[in-house]
Amino acid sequence: MADETGLLITIVQLNSFHFILAININNYIVRIIAYKLMVGNCKWLLVLLICTVYLKANPQSFRNKSIKFQHITADENYGLGNVWDIFEDHEGFIWFATEDGLYRYDGYELVAYKQQPGLNSISSNFALCIYEDKNENLWIGTLGGGLNLFDRKSNRFFHYQNNPDDPHSLPHDRVKSILEDHQGNLWFGTEGGGIAMLDTLYEDFSRISFINYNHGPDSPLRLSDDFIRAS
Repeated sequence: MADETGLLITIVQLNSFHFILAININNYIVRIIAYKLMVGNCKWLLVLLICTVYLKANPQSFRNKSIKFQHITADENYGLGNVWDIFEDHEGFIWFATEDGLYRYDGYELVAYKQQPGLNSISSNFALCIYEDKNENLWIGTLGGGLNLFDRKSNRFFHYQNNPDDPHSLPHDRVKSILEDHQGNLWFGTEGGGIAMLDTLYEDFSRISFINYNHGPDSPLRLSDDFIRAS
């Protein structure tokens, strides 16, 4: 039976179970209640299973809700060039990797991190990707500046770049993607050097070593190409 609101109620019996189907025709919502009554020693046992399935969203419910976008505009202090990546860390800060530096946003203000000669700043203003690992280390891949690790305690960046004389260094200084797998291994995709897996990172972040995989014949696992742009 159906009432004026478009609610259709049906009772279905299957073996010793009774199913009550309450179907709202207007909103395409199906509600199923399954129950079983058992009599034993004058005690009633009532088991209810309630499941609501939304088959189709009602467009009317969204018409009166307005969506607003907040614009973070560029100015003389924050160039905000093309944004390549956006990441939210464990503290709730939003990080932007841009062609004009790395930016942190707290919902009110922007803090810029740019390359400054002679200081422990980011190695390149062209930031490509951002990732925070399970140890809450913040990694930033750059175009030409290699890999950066940002130490929040000291507010400094540690740089890891390619060294042609060290086969365990970063294979290329263009880092396009960063990913941590389910075993906790960190992978860095480079544009021209294949992919690198973090092997050793010293506690003071001063040294790092990688296991590199590329298209070369000496690679432990040979890739089809050395340009890794996503992971």
